[in-house]
Amino acid sequence: MFGWFSKGKVAIQLPKLNYRVGEAVRGSITYSVKKPLHANEVTMQLYAQEKRTQGFGQNRRTTTIKVFDFTVPLSGETELSPSQKYTQNFEITIPQDAVQQKPTSEVANTVLAAASMLARTSKQTKWYIKARVDVKGFDITKKQQINVA
Repeated sequence: MFGWFSKGKVAIQLPKLNYRVGEAVRGSITYSVKKPLHANEVTMQLYAQEKRTQGFGQNRRTTTIKVFDFTVPLSGETELSPSQKYTQNFEITIPQDAVQQKPTSEVANTVLAAASMLARTSKQTKWYIKARVDVKGFDITKKQQINVA
């Protein structure tokens, strides 16, 4: 968005975008800086946000909450040079309880859908993987949406 204002770039490389609970999200990040910088740390974050909408018409209210959040440090303090590209691998396993189990019977799903319609509520969960290079001022970040079932 503000490319002229950024201190560098970070890119996330993932072999796929669809994952199941219990599976490891593996990949790598590549980052570079425009001028010499001191990085406090480099991290990868796996998180899920649930967007809940309640009500109807003008009485509609939407809230977004984090329902899962896990961060893995990739490196500690380091000096970064603009003449170098940095690459780090990562692996984060999605815990078995990260996604609430939904009823498997068709009747239970129909009852839940009807109750949701009567209460005029809906919810949508999105999963993200986010790379962060923590530097003074604005951090260098990149996030990628993934699918978790």
